[in-house]
Amino acid sequence: MTGPDSSAFVKNYGFFVSPGVNGSLQPVVVCTTCHNQHLMNVVSVGTNPATSGLPSGYYATMFFVRGPYNPASGTGGSNQTAQFCRECHGGEANEMNGNLSIPTTF
Repeated sequence: MTGPDSSAFVKNYGFFVSPGVNGSLQPVVVCTTCHNQHLMNVVSVGTNPATSGLPSGYYATMFFVRGPYNPASGTGGSNQTAQFCRECHGGEANEMNGNLSIPTTF
């Protein structure tokens, strides 16, 4: 997440996933890459810019997801649930397709 498009994504949404590693220390996808089994419906966002571009605070989440993920958001145009998935599936992100005018809406 160091290129200009992915950096814009992190600024808009953050980067919450945590890949595991296999025996050769290569990153792999495991359950805890996307899920925190200890927190079901809230995620704490700190001030560490390496993991989030969001203001500090607590955000709603569901299904033990590691980042803000609230399909029940009442905010018009909210795209936070799609943004979480786009951390790994970045090809679908607005930022990865050159559109920086559509920010994350909570």
